[in-house]
Amino acid sequence: MKNPNALLSIVVPVYNEEENIQLLTNSIEKALNGYRFQLIYIDDFSTDDTVLVLKKMKNEYLHVIELKKNYGQSLALAAGIDYASGDYIITMDGDDYASNASDAAIRNIALRGIREFGFDVTSRIKSIKRSVSSNNTITLPEDYVDIVKLGVVDSDGVIRVFNQNKHINYSQRIAQDTSGDTVNDPQTTVGDTILTNDSEEGPLNLDSNLVLNKEDDKGATESSNADSGDLDFYIFENYLFQGGLGRLYGAGGAYAPGEYRINLDQNRIELDTSSSTTDVVLEYVSDEARSTNPVIHVYAEEALRSYIYYKLCERKSTIPLNEKTRARAEYYNERRKAKARLSNFSKEEIFKTIRKNFKQAPKY
Repeated sequence: MKNPNALLSIVVPVYNEEENIQLLTNSIEKALNGYRFQLIYIDDFSTDDTVLVLKKMKNEYLHVIELKKNYGQSLALAAGIDYASGDYIITMDGDDYASNASDAAIRNIALRGIREFGFDVTSRIKSIKRSVSSNNTITLPEDYVDIVKLGVVDSDGVIRVFNQNKHINYSQRIAQDTSGDTVNDPQTTVGDTILTNDSEEGPLNLDSNLVLNKEDDKGATESSNADSGDLDFYIFENYLFQGGLGRLYGAGGAYAPGEYRINLDQNRIELDTSSSTTDVVLEYVSDEARSTNPVIHVYAEEALRSYIYYKLCERKSTIPLNEKTRARAEYYNERRKAKARLSNFSKEEIFKTIRKNFKQAPKY
């Protein structure tokens, strides 16, 4: 403020704020310490003891205007502005419990809200091309949350999707040095591989908690294979039906150019595909909170604002329970509205849901 001697007029319309008017007054006093100001409360015909509480506060800067009936917030605010005599006028809501929250707290809660909404309300699907490594894997992106699809792109520009196969092996073996001893030092080289041990340091630095280093060992454990020439190779007899044994055909679902399995332990995806495949396309749900410039869909902006206010109020013991309950209800209502606006449940989606298990349905 250019003029340090200027008088500030803080205009606050209130209605039935008996429980929190003292808290609000204390917050304003703390925020304006060192400034000249007048605090003008306009009571919009409260039915509780708001006016009585205000009159007990004997401060020279405090002014109370009592309206003879309930005119509503807009007219109450206009009456306070007409009464104000300061060089600058600032208006506030009487129930603004988040007015003294720090920018850092608001930012942290906003990022948590963006992350929460990204899981099931405003999912941002990213598409990235990854090179297949020599051990037939690709590394998961840093902001990976969940997979949407994985495949290769044909010359027609269409993604040929891989099937998920939870039986692809990604086993590891305890690392050993040349003498056959297990490796557990913080950084050890075995062949061309540098092995590390994450539990060697930190609060669990105990011998009994030591986790030995591991290295990839995805080789076969036996040489036998199922006979694909036998038709029963494609049939799983695991359904009992009317005293007989039912059969499940086509488990795994149709032809695909490859298969994959998510390996969260090593932060990668294991592939089983043609040796000529050098690149794959991964579409995934991203963690928007980890972006350099996080964004949220315009349909969810009000839900995010409600989330921030609700979380600011949730843990404060000085905020009345009825206000916490109201903030929580408002947040979930706004969340439902955002989800409804962003959902695109078309006829195709209905059929997709109905037929989701069609390829693996039991036949008798």
